[in-house]
Amino acid sequence: MSKKAIRQAYRAKRKKLSASTLRTNNDAITQEVLKFINDGGFQRVHIFKSISYFIEVETDVIINSLLKSNVEVVIPKVVGDEIEHCLINSQTLFERSSWGIEEPKSQYETVRADTCDCVIVPLLAYDKLGYRVGYGGGYYDRFLAEIDSKTPRVGVSFFAPESTPLPVEDYDIPLHAVITPEGFFPFADHS
Repeated sequence: MSKKAIRQAYRAKRKKLSASTLRTNNDAITQEVLKFINDGGFQRVHIFKSISYFIEVETDVIINSLLKSNVEVVIPKVVGDEIEHCLINSQTLFERSSWGIEEPKSQYETVRADTCDCVIVPLLAYDKLGYRVGYGGGYYDRFLAEIDSKTPRVGVSFFAPESTPLPVEDYDIPLHAVITPEGFFPFADHS
């Protein structure tokens, strides 16, 4: 199956999730992400702001919990073809971009990608080898290439992995693990 077909299939799967299932799954994923970050002792976490109309894993509760726990939070902001990495705080104001993503507007500082010690990655689908299919812009492929290969790259998903390997390009960088409602699932060492 092509990446385009996989994207369409997983968007459709998300749309079929009931509000109750989404709530339950988001709560389970949130708890597992916070446990992973706490147990890992991470001090600067890069995490995306979820887009509700994409029916993504909800990240606002995670972000607010991290800020209250004095963990530094870095949010991506799309600038041209690249991601700017914005260190936010509880006073940061957001505005909706042309993509419909809430991005920092004020009260933030730009930092280098390689200063983050953990990255929570959005995805549509993934396989048992840790390769993911995102939304097709290549932003995370370029970003993940900038960070140390040992920095944990952890995806979040409502679903289990694809049973067959996904199409992989030379620039695709595999995840170290994925968190689902069922728990934390590490992959082979991709350092």
